[in-house]
Parts: sequence; C-alpha cells; structure tokens
Amino acid sequence: MKCQKCQKKATFHITEIIKGEPVEIHLCEYHAHEYLMEANTESPALANAAAELAKQMSHHFAMDKAAEKINQTDVIVCPVCGVAYYEFRNVGRLGCANDYQHFADQLLPLIQQMQGATEHVGRRPSSYSGERSQKMTIKYGLRRQMAEAVAEENYELASELRDKIKEIDSKCQN
Repeated sequence: MKCQKCQKKATFHITEIIKGEPVEIHLCEYHAHEYLMEANTESPALANAAAELAKQMSHHFAMDKAAEKINQTDVIVCPVCGVAYYEFRNVGRLGCANDYQHFADQLLPLIQQMQGATEHVGRRPSSYSGERSQKMTIKYGLRRQMAEAVAEENYELASELRDKIKEIDSKCQN
C-alpha cells in the first residue's frame, strides 16, 4: 500500500475516529511523523497519544534496522571452511581458526560482552615463557621464508633457513 501523501510504501496505518466514523490513514515514516507533529499542536490528549505512537514508531524502526543488520551479517561466509555466520549463531561453533579473523567485527563485541575483554589477561601455564613464544613466531616466519626459497629454487638460502630453524628448535626444547 502506498502513502496517501507520496508514492513511498506506507508503513503506518492509522485509524482515526472523525464524527463517529473510522477513517483509515496510510502514511510512510516521514509523513506519519509529520502527521503526529501536527496532532501535537491541536490538543493535549492528542499530544500524549502522538508521543506514545512516536515512541512506538522509533522502537519499531530500531527493531527493523537491527533485523536488517542481522540479515546482512548472516550471509557472511568463511572462505576457508565455508561456515556462514548464520550457522555460528544457530550452532554456537566456528568452523576453523580463520573464522576469528573473518567474523572479527561480529565476534569481538560478543566476546567482550561474555568475557569482559578481547585479549587474554588471565594466568598462563607454568611452562609458558615469553621468550619461547617469540622464538616460535620467528620459527614460523623462517619456515614461510624457507618454503618461498624452495619455490624459487634458491636451495642455498633454503638450507640456511633450515639450519636456523633447527637451532631455534634445539633452544626451545631446553
């Protein structure tokens, strides 16, 4: 149904009693707001009714916007495992580690709300050492460089990187 004042879709349908007869008015959001503002100036009773209706309208549109945002995020799919955000919302499980980066915009507020923080601030295992973690990070970077060197057939560089990785492995095990 179209708005009676313009060609937009009528989202508000108001029934008014005029001289004892019900009269239906169909308006878009803009014209409904305008209509309610006109009613505010006519009488205090109408002003209260208009205020209540305006409050309901704003709640209605807030819910519509929230539903629209949910629908937009539900179609996001992880390129690695193929899990849609919709599946995560229904099942409560992600498909792979990549999902944390791919769904970060949706997950970070959720994690913040549930855990109180988005970074680990608790205790760590007694075997954990910051130095060991740094060495592991370096080791994975070296492995990536070694794979690139092999792909480019630069075997001399690849063997040097392999030796560095072995050296880090021996230090981490001690």
